[in-house]
Amino acid sequence: KDPNEALRKRKEQLLELILEQHKKLEGYHKARRDALHTLNQRKEKFNAAVRQEREAAARAARAKAELEAYRAAAESAVQARGLLGMAANWLTLGLATRWNWV
Repeated sequence: KDPNEALRKRKEQLLELILEQHKKLEGYHKARRDALHTLNQRKEKFNAAVRQEREAAARAARAKAELEAYRAAAESAVQARGLLGMAANWLTLGLATRWNWV
């Protein structure tokens, strides 16, 4: 038996094991990259949904503020109308009193 032949076989065996482990490692890296890709896609979808919710909430807040402003303006208009009516009544009463209509 040649002692170098046993050494050569052992080297081949070790190289085959190294190649096998390298292939497994490449598979793990591919799985990791695929998982990261999936996570990034989900993160983007989640962030888009959060952005949409925030924008909807901001729109609702603006609409509510506008509605409150319109209500306040309407109340002011009603109050002004009432004051104008009272002023007209006082003016009419004053003129009527002055000219002895009453």
